Amino acid sequence: MNWTKTPTQVEAIKLLGSAARRILLSGGSRSGKTFIICYAIFVRALKEPGSLHCMGRLRFNHAVAALVYQTIPKMLKVCFPELVVTLNKQDWFYELPNKSQIWIFGFDQKERIEKILGTEWSTIYLNECSMLEFSLVSLVLTRLAAKTGLKNKLYLDQNPPSKSHWTYKVFIQHWNPENNIPLIDPDNWVTMLMNPADNLVNLDEDFEATLLSLPERARKRFMLGEYADEIVGALWKQDNIDKYREIEVPSDLVRVVIAIDPATTHGPDADDTGIGAAGKSSTGHYYILDDWTGKYSPNGWASKAITLHYKRGSDCMVAEINQGGEMVANTIHTIEPDMNIKTVHAKRGKILRAEPIAGLYEQGKIHHVGMFPMLEDQMTHYTGEPGQKSPNNLDWMVYAITELMSVEEKSFWFG
Repeated sequence: MNWTKTPTQVEAIKLLGSAARRILLSGGSRSGKTFIICYAIFVRALKEPGSLHCMGRLRFNHAVAALVYQTIPKMLKVCFPELVVTLNKQDWFYELPNKSQIWIFGFDQKERIEKILGTEWSTIYLNECSMLEFSLVSLVLTRLAAKTGLKNKLYLDQNPPSKSHWTYKVFIQHWNPENNIPLIDPDNWVTMLMNPADNLVNLDEDFEATLLSLPERARKRFMLGEYADEIVGALWKQDNIDKYREIEVPSDLVRVVIAIDPATTHGPDADDTGIGAAGKSSTGHYYILDDWTGKYSPNGWASKAITLHYKRGSDCMVAEINQGGEMVANTIHTIEPDMNIKTVHAKRGKILRAEPIAGLYEQGKIHHVGMFPMLEDQMTHYTGEPGQKSPNNLDWMVYAITELMSVEEKSFWFG
């Protein structure tokens, strides 16, 4: 495995080692932010024998998956190939030969976070900090109190959310979001932009093309690393989607459905056909699993939906028939005669149909398993104003969650 240290990454390493005490690396996907911060923490741990450092996310299982099983092994292999480290999987910390330790934590584990907050650290790293409230950041800052030869530091990284998020207020505007007054030490709160374009030498050849194909708002976030403006009238906020995002499909799904919002024509100028999968867990929470929306012929979208059905083991398909009528079910049954299909006829406007689903998002009951840039772009952009393109990704999601809702929930929202 090779790693070419890019000029931007060299600059980031210098910033992480500067006099600033709170440093945010913000930018697009796959730009090397997490890799560089993990590298910097191991350098600090090696520099000061017996020092204590920790890395965390909102959820502990996310921290283990993203850091312990993905980034840190890659980083150690290319940056410290001769270093022998021990991973304690009972307490989840790395121990270095000089007795320094690097702990992994999540804010969702009560007993563990109490132990973390009872310790004084040289470095605290908050991975994907866009998912965190500023109150949690203020809390961990009180634990940067170790007395060593190192300057105690807070490191953070993120794909930038909207301009209403605390990271924009703190690191860009230098305002304290808790009391809306200027920071007393703005020079200590510094940020740097890192984007995938600066890291192409370390990425797959087709990754840039994938980012270029995203809609404008998603491209600005994941490729250009820009904070988004809030869209007045949109039912969803990116910050809220990010806050409840998951990275693994839960093991206790009790139902999975496939939803289809079919296009009635096929060709370069035709609407997309919305296709996706969603599930409901035993806890009553909902999960967006797949978004396979795209331009297909009728046989094409039917085949895609059936493939997704077998991938997820769904119990039914939900298909909108406002324009397609019996054609939708007939097309699917031509390929899969025994498919269980429920048809819906959209009588209410898109915004009215979506409002109950947006309410569930606000309650933290709907989770995206991974990133869905096209879907999330429509969710945070669509307002129902005349002239807006039909939000096919959004439509299938609304149909799927509505089907999964309990009788009580539907009664509450729809009367």
